[in-house]
Amino acid sequence: MDEWIGYELHPETPAEGIPLERLLPGVDAGKMLQDLRRAGEPYGINFAQIRFLPNTRLALEASEYAREKGKFAEMHTRLFQAYFLEERNIGERQTILRIGREIGLDERELDYHLVNNTYSARLQEIGRA
Repeated sequence: MDEWIGYELHPETPAEGIPLERLLPGVDAGKMLQDLRRAGEPYGINFAQIRFLPNTRLALEASEYAREKGKFAEMHTRLFQAYFLEERNIGERQTILRIGREIGLDERELDYHLVNNTYSARLQEIGRA
């Protein structure tokens, strides 16, 4: 069985995220979106206009909390949908809390863990592996 492992691809991303044109200067965003939509079409996936790269640290921490609650797959799926299909900022705590609530997680407990960075050390261990 495959297991998803959280990994911060761009840990240097500021908390508010970074516009893609700054991250990928010279890249034709329109063509990139067109290519993504063409690739997703056979699977019924219609990618949103992706304009920024969020800081995913809180999303990764929330995913680890969801893993402990037996809801990792649901959290993982909803985070991907929120970012790639709904153009939501999955770097914002409130967005993550809403997604957690949608999949049946205790919002207050999740918020506690996000505020206190409960899963930060676990993510650092994964990053070193």
